[in-house]
Amino acid sequence: MTDDATDLSDEEWRERLDEDEYHVLRERGTEPKFSGDHLDRKADGVYACAGCGATLFDSDTKFGSGTGWPSFYDAVERDSTGNQTTSGDAVDHGSTGNQTTSGDAVDHGSTGNQTTSGDAAAGGVELETDTRHGMRRTEVLCATCGGHLGHVFEDGPDPTGKRYCINSVALDFEPED
Repeated sequence: MTDDATDLSDEEWRERLDEDEYHVLRERGTEPKFSGDHLDRKADGVYACAGCGATLFDSDTKFGSGTGWPSFYDAVERDSTGNQTTSGDAVDHGSTGNQTTSGDAVDHGSTGNQTTSGDAAAGGVELETDTRHGMRRTEVLCATCGGHLGHVFEDGPDPTGKRYCINSVALDFEPED
């Protein structure tokens, strides 16, 4: 599904997504807490963007944060060879699945402007400063289609200390085979 998602018009997005998906992914909305299908999911697999199908998070990085939304301590990236990597400081799995680490994906610096480092541009998510609603937060977007996924906070568990707080409706789950 990722082949044509970057060039869709607003009308095409409305046809592709249901009302709740459209509200979150395209209008930067938030689903009610404790309402999402993926909140308590424990199965092994990956979470993909509901808008375009791009792989975003691995179930190995999901944890119960108690916030009411699915939470992950790391996001998936693709390196230049197409192998899955993680963007934070997770353990390097080497040849046991081609999962490696590449450091922090995005550094907003003192100006709040988004800058990328390493292989971050090839990643599944992009980060952007969000100053809506009188707050300063870091918004998480799908790097493929630009869909709003949620926000990332610096109060997560080891090994990254990050909590990607993501709307369930923005995700599709793909179970491990």
